[in-house]
Amino acid sequence: MNVHMHGDEVHDVWYVGVWDDGYFKSTVDVTATYSASCLNACEEPLGHGKCVNATGSCLCAAGWWGSDCSSQTVDLPLYGNLQNTLRPGHWSYVQYRTQADAVSAESFVVLSTAPLELYWHETLHPDNHHYHLRNTTSVATGASDLPYQTAIVRASPDLLAEGTSWLGVYYPPTAAAAAANEEARFSMYVDSVELCPHQCNHQGACKAGVCACPDPLYGSDCHAPLTLSDGAHLTGMLGGQDGQVRLLYPQGERLFDYISLAAVSSGCDIRLYGDDDAYPTPDDHIWKTPVGQTATLTLNHLALSASIRFYYFALTLEGPAADGCTVDITFQSKGSCHHLTSCGNCTADPACGWCASTKECYLGTKNGTTPLPGVTPVSPVCPADQWAFDSCVPPTPTPVPHGWSAAGVVFFVLGMLCLVGAIGAGAFFGWRWMKKRRLARNYSQLPADEHFAGGYVPTTTLQ
Repeated sequence: MNVHMHGDEVHDVWYVGVWDDGYFKSTVDVTATYSASCLNACEEPLGHGKCVNATGSCLCAAGWWGSDCSSQTVDLPLYGNLQNTLRPGHWSYVQYRTQADAVSAESFVVLSTAPLELYWHETLHPDNHHYHLRNTTSVATGASDLPYQTAIVRASPDLLAEGTSWLGVYYPPTAAAAAANEEARFSMYVDSVELCPHQCNHQGACKAGVCACPDPLYGSDCHAPLTLSDGAHLTGMLGGQDGQVRLLYPQGERLFDYISLAAVSSGCDIRLYGDDDAYPTPDDHIWKTPVGQTATLTLNHLALSASIRFYYFALTLEGPAADGCTVDITFQSKGSCHHLTSCGNCTADPACGWCASTKECYLGTKNGTTPLPGVTPVSPVCPADQWAFDSCVPPTPTPVPHGWSAAGVVFFVLGMLCLVGAIGAGAFFGWRWMKKRRLARNYSQLPADEHFAGGYVPTTTLQ
């Protein structure tokens, strides 16, 4: 008789018993042969790990886990499902954070296309030999898509410790699975008995059924503020336990001409508050709108500043509305200068300037002659010689030489000709002057009777 074991089945203490129902004495020899081969070669060709031949175990690379280094750890969401696939004989690992003060029980549920095993460990990645809880039995549910279910329930306080724990999903390599050689699909989710709404989103402290939220989180379940961007359109329910929604506008480095936040309710009274330092309250704010079924808060360039990176808003429910009401919120961050598309309209606005190179209208008086106090220019992309503020004629640029031009060559040639002509004229008149000096010297050496008013004449008589 031969018994073969491989993979995770080998790492344990084994006892062998032999029973003989005959009447005669028998001699039995038991031989154990150990082969130090690694399961699935530790996925070494994929770079997931290396096989330690002396022990037959895998040394996994960073980020890879399991007896064959085939699994990476992913986060199990607080709400929603985690989808994944598994090959026979492989693991899939999941980590989950428990907020001990917000739950009294947690169930981890796996729905799959084939029978799977589920393991849980508080501090380690579990396997067949290291776990705190496990369920190796799958129940047939009769569902057409994922017909098998495996679950682990944690309900005692010692198993609901605060922090992150690990789950391992294992696809046992049965004969049927090996013959089919198909991956199993599975979906995992957590079902909790909550002590606070949404477990405070794992971001606040649950105290006597109420969430204590750190700033800027707020509300009954410590949810985060909504982030605004240009053209944003949000729809939601305002009311219930919160009665408000917080909104954050991250201005960044670009300063717009104005920002406009508008809210329209389905019939209840609302109000908008705004601040540039922290989330506003009815007692601490900079701007607010009148109470009504619509609320619009607009900040122009005099209220905005390039030094402020965030603007904070709160939309509150005013008056009785136990069930709340639907609110539509829109946000725009383009203003009075940006929409002016012609130079004439742009420069007619005393707060705007036109950039000829970009053909855009900007807020600011960077190169203007009538600057407005407190207005910061926002056109670093526009060169100074392209900026028009009071009119559509930009300042005259200062010429900068950039080598020889055609006109420069012509002037150079003319200058050289003039120089050559001046030198030639000087040489000619110099020669005339020297000739006269020589004639005068010869004439002064003649006898007095040979001096004529007309100058020197030769003494030789012509025949």
